[in-house]
Parts: sequence; structure tokens; C-alpha cells
Amino acid sequence: MNLTCRQSVLAGRAESSSQLHRVLRSPLHFRFSAKVQTVSRSSRLGYKKHHLDSRIKSSEEKESAVSIEEDFSALSDEVEKLAANCLPKLDGVSIFLVGMMGSGKSTVGKLLAKTLDYCFFDTDDLIEQLTQKDIPSIFAEDGESSFREIETQVLSELGAYKTCVVATGGGAVVEQKNWAYLQNGVVIYLQGATDLLARRVHSDGTEGRPLLNGTDAEVSATMDRINSILEARASKYAQSDITVPLEGTGQDSETGAPPAVVVHRILTELLIKLDEKIAIDDQAARKEFEIQDNGPKPLYGPPL
Repeated sequence: MNLTCRQSVLAGRAESSSQLHRVLRSPLHFRFSAKVQTVSRSSRLGYKKHHLDSRIKSSEEKESAVSIEEDFSALSDEVEKLAANCLPKLDGVSIFLVGMMGSGKSTVGKLLAKTLDYCFFDTDDLIEQLTQKDIPSIFAEDGESSFREIETQVLSELGAYKTCVVATGGGAVVEQKNWAYLQNGVVIYLQGATDLLARRVHSDGTEGRPLLNGTDAEVSATMDRINSILEARASKYAQSDITVPLEGTGQDSETGAPPAVVVHRILTELLIKLDEKIAIDDQAARKEFEIQDNGPKPLYGPPL
């Protein structure tokens, strides 16, 4: 970024915070009055990673899961049941979707938000509204570092919100400081194979993907570039609370699982994670009670 451009970006920082507040509270994005407050770390799901495939321990269970995913009538009913079970246990904690370009974070996020009756935000959309530029223009005119600064600012604001589903940019996980905001909610990684992501990105067009600049439009070239980016980010994505695979079955093997199927997988894993959290919290509460109940007792009189 040249000096003039850099000075211009810095000069706009003073008023960008208030602009961001206005954008976040506009009727276009805010369907209802969400609770804006600091979310304590204890409210999030910071427990061991749990992958969807690890839950399917037998061929019978796997066949049952595949059967539901292929029957959209049954899938819809199951998604409603899962959402109803998740909501009281989730208690308003927000959900942050992370993943590579082509993973469908925005599409899946909108459907997930609708299912949970949460509001939805896309950080790239917010950045474009805040700067009045599209993402490729920000990269070209101001540089990637400027984009990352604005992205962090947006995440810092969203990190205090409850009852939201947030689709993040593919590189949001790279900046470790962003995790302080992401971890105020449940972080869900949408994991897709490189060839699947490349086919999706190539189908959508690479013009709006600044990190793919310099490659031709062939799927193989796109796949090589995505693979390179994914390798650099793999350890960051691994910090997510939940990993959900995007691979499809049958007629969806080439395009990946449909959004409704991905939402089903997310809610299935989320319910498992929530039940784990409740069990751990209950166990901790019992231990604390036992310690207090078994405290030192005097020879005479009531227990201390």
C-alpha cells in the first residue's frame, strides 16, 4: 500500500467504528433486536474437537444418517427436531462459520440462521458496506493488511452479539487475535476436499476471489492454489469447536452436500457438543458440592 493510500485508510479509522455500528443496526441486516453484551468465555463450547464421522461408529448408524440425508421430507422434520432441542441448551450463544472459499459459509449460514431464528451476518458483506468497496478493490487499492484490519474490527463488534450466525471470510482464522472474538461463540469449520472447493469456486467464477488472482480459470490451477492456502490455514481451522464435512453422496458426490444436509450435520454435532457441555458442567457442580459438603467439621457444634 502506498503512503497516500495508507494515510487515507488510517484517517477513516476514527469514524469507521460508528459507521460499523450503523451498518450492524440497519434493518437490512438486523431482523430483530439482538442482545448486545459481552459474552463470557464460560458460555462457549470450548471442549475437545468432535468430528461428525467419529460419531458414526457402525454401518447401521451410517446407513441411517445417509438415509435421512437422501429423504428431504424426513430431513426437514429431523432438522426441526434438532433445532428445537439445541435452542434451549444453546441459550443464545452465537455461531461462527469458518472455512475455505467455496465451502458455502454464507449459503449454509443463512439457512442455519433461519432454522434457529437467529440473525445472520456475513463479514465480507459488512466490510463492503463499511468501505463502500468490493473485496477485490480493497485488496488492490489498500492491500490485504488493510482488509484484515477491517475484518478484525468487524469481528470485534460481532463477538459481543448473541443469537447470531456469522459467516466469516476464509482467512479470518489466520489472525490469532480474531480468535478472541470467534471464541465468544461456537466455531464451526465447514471442511471440504480441495477438488470439491475448486469445482465450486470455478463454477462461481474467480473474479471476486483476490487470493486466486494470478491463476488461470482451470479447475486444476484453482485446486493447486486452494490447496496451498488450505495447507497454510489447516492448523487454524483445527482450533474450531466442531468440524462438519461437506462431502455429498449419490448425485451430490460432485457438488457436495446440499445446504439443508450440511445444516442437519451441524445441528447433529452441535447437540452432541451441547450435551457434552451440560454433562461436564453437572459433574463439576457435583464435585464442588461434595467438596463443600465434606469440609472440615468441628468436634462440637454444626459443621464449619
